Amino acid sequence: MYIPYPTFTNVLLSSSALLGCFLVIFRESKPETRMGYSKFAPQDDSILKVSSRIGMLLIYSPSSVLSFLAILSLSTRQHSNWIALMFLFHYLKRLYEIGFVHKYSGYTAVRDTCLISTAYIGLTVIFIYLATQVPFSVIDKRQIRFGTLLFFMGEIINFYHHYILSNLRKSNHDSGYKIPEGGLFKFVWCPHYLGEIITLCGLSIVTQNVLTFPFLISCIVYLSLRALNTKSWYQNRFPAASIRAALIPGLF
Repeated sequence: MYIPYPTFTNVLLSSSALLGCFLVIFRESKPETRMGYSKFAPQDDSILKVSSRIGMLLIYSPSSVLSFLAILSLSTRQHSNWIALMFLFHYLKRLYEIGFVHKYSGYTAVRDTCLISTAYIGLTVIFIYLATQVPFSVIDKRQIRFGTLLFFMGEIINFYHHYILSNLRKSNHDSGYKIPEGGLFKFVWCPHYLGEIITLCGLSIVTQNVLTFPFLISCIVYLSLRALNTKSWYQNRFPAASIRAALIPGLF
């Protein structure tokens, strides 16, 4: 991993990631401030909302376009270009799931849709930027291969368990929640979040810049807290459900 000099830009990036981590902990620790989508969509009619499908499209579409543009502009630097391509694959996968896999019936708060979309844009730009700061002479192809393997492993885990969740509903008009079974759902409530964390770890390793770690930690903290809140939600709604972890089988 390349360790860059503590320039003003690098210190600012790291500080912003740590600040974001604290804000995530603050928001997700209170029911009234949690991100308003999926099971935690706001019920208050005064809050501006859009359908969940539209909300998800707004979240991932800008970052997919940005990744594509980055690929076109980084054609002379294979390392950062590969990072942009990985991000594009991830966002296109999510758009495919939104259009053809998920069955939506609820709503998403517009304010949180905009916030998450901005966060994805920022993450994409920062990872690609940090990849361009790694000197070509220190780029390790073994890290690229290992990180890419992790990335696709996470994508497969994420997609497979999204597919299982989608099959719990017969149509978009089916708004009832059911206990997910199959795959890693036997052991944890949120294996799709585990897959996303593995994907992000792969991206960080391929980037080969240690400054991706604060952003990676912030994402892991958010998904971990979201998994804990989801576990609590399921346990309250289905008290007879089998005991399982939130995110990591047998550990957390």
